[in-house]
Amino acid sequence: MKRSWLLIFLSILLLAGCGKSNSPTTWQEQYDLGVRYLSEGNYEEAIIAFTAAIEIDPKRAEAYVGRGDAYVGSVETEENLAAAQADYEKAIELDESNIDAYLGLANVYIQQGDYERTLDILKKGAEKTEDNQKILDILTEISGGESTSDSTGTEKNTDYNIYGATEFTQRESYQAIEDLTTDEVFFLRGALKSVTQNDMNSLDQLSRAYVENSGHDVFSVLTLLDGYKIQMNVSPDHNGMGTSLEIRPKEGMGYGLYIVSDNGGVSGSCTSCVCSNWQWNGVATELVLEQGDIYCYATIPMKEGLRDGAVVTTYPASSITHSPEYTEIYNEFQDGIMIKANGTSVEPDNYFWGLTHGTSGPLSSQSTLDDLYW
Repeated sequence: MKRSWLLIFLSILLLAGCGKSNSPTTWQEQYDLGVRYLSEGNYEEAIIAFTAAIEIDPKRAEAYVGRGDAYVGSVETEENLAAAQADYEKAIELDESNIDAYLGLANVYIQQGDYERTLDILKKGAEKTEDNQKILDILTEISGGESTSDSTGTEKNTDYNIYGATEFTQRESYQAIEDLTTDEVFFLRGALKSVTQNDMNSLDQLSRAYVENSGHDVFSVLTLLDGYKIQMNVSPDHNGMGTSLEIRPKEGMGYGLYIVSDNGGVSGSCTSCVCSNWQWNGVATELVLEQGDIYCYATIPMKEGLRDGAVVTTYPASSITHSPEYTEIYNEFQDGIMIKANGTSVEPDNYFWGLTHGTSGPLSSQSTLDDLYW
């Protein structure tokens, strides 16, 4: 009997020890856990993990930045923005050279509509980080695309980007966000939320409500909002209401969408892809709807803003085709040009394909460059 109780006691100790070893206990473990949750979009758990890291070592600026990013990524409320602002400010207090802290704080100010403080914090960030290029680039965008001086007073030419395209904020149709009406900004923020959630029906309803309430049949804008470069067009289509929207962050997930709707429902596609230096880079995923039902999914390899590889299309069993799930490779691209159509090789042409559409004309054409490269 004594031997049995001893075995049970040892087993309990072993189980407790195993549980303890699997639980994050160090600052690095909690911080890494927060980073993982943040990358997965699990913002509540990220906040908990970063808070635990801060309690272990309250002098590590990166943990405050991570928690600030999680607050911003969670439901957008005044309380969350205020909490994020406090975290970014604390990170800067601890480490004046932390680039992400300045960018995060600038993003909070943008969402609060405080453009003067946005410019001030970016200028301070440029000074404290020895003219970090990422901060200077965003400072240029926020200031309306005008030539910007670095901390030494040297003028920087911003007429064209590195791809030869017209600088985004210097294009004829560009409008600074402060020049838009409150209703237009509210509409854009709602559109951003809908497209990031792949919610085409919600975006269609927003577009219809805006057109109805504003009294304007057409809404067209090229602007910069909440760290995204945005191009949006809403207008009546021969099939009903048409909405196109493309949003790109400097670094992170961007989206491209086109939908039309009538009494039969919403048809169109919503595509997401990682951006690097404002350009599409990675494997894009596309969801296609036909009259409100899922028609197919597709993966599209992207490189420096252009399609580059085979497009793989999957038709689910629940598709309106009413057939078993199957996958096909129809088209293939190289440096933006289609080299295979429906599985058959084709002669290359001057039609360059970006994320959601093709652009006719050689890459030497300014209009082609402007369409593809932001």
